[in-house]
Amino acid sequence: MKSFDEETNEPIIYEIESMTSHIQPHVDGNKISFDVDIQSEGRIAEYWVASESPNKNTVLKREEAAAEKEVKRLVEGVLQRT
Repeated sequence: MKSFDEETNEPIIYEIESMTSHIQPHVDGNKISFDVDIQSEGRIAEYWVASESPNKNTVLKREEAAAEKEVKRLVEGVLQRT
């Protein structure tokens, strides 16, 4: 999965090795909504920020946030009503 470092805008490639998800639907009259929980394990396949090591804790948290943002964008795109 490709995302971008929010500070440098450089690409980060996250290789998903395993993933689990849980979807909980909610119905309220004619409205339906879902809680979606996705957990994944993987590795950083490519990291283009030359000035930092991808093993630093602050960098890992930034990378995790970037990946989470991209997954959320993808899931919301699938769930949008057309």
